[in-house]
Amino acid sequence: KKITNEGRKVGYMCREEALNENDSGWSFFAGDEDDEYIKDYNNIAIMSVHSVLQYDRTVMKYITCPEGTSLVRVSEDEFAPDED
Repeated sequence: KKITNEGRKVGYMCREEALNENDSGWSFFAGDEDDEYIKDYNNIAIMSVHSVLQYDRTVMKYITCPEGTSLVRVSEDEFAPDED
């Protein structure tokens, strides 16, 4: 919700195994959410990748990355692999 409600850019994105054919496997975060924030389902929104792109077009070039990808924003328009 930090992205959708507060207008923040995606700061961290990761792709896990999709749960079904409608799931891309991607999760997007502002990047400073703690576990307590994420555990509160009022802070989470399920959206299509297309909808996320409406908020932050920068993620577009990374959408085809495979499962297991974790990326962190390193500049205004670039992400790099998350080493943590």
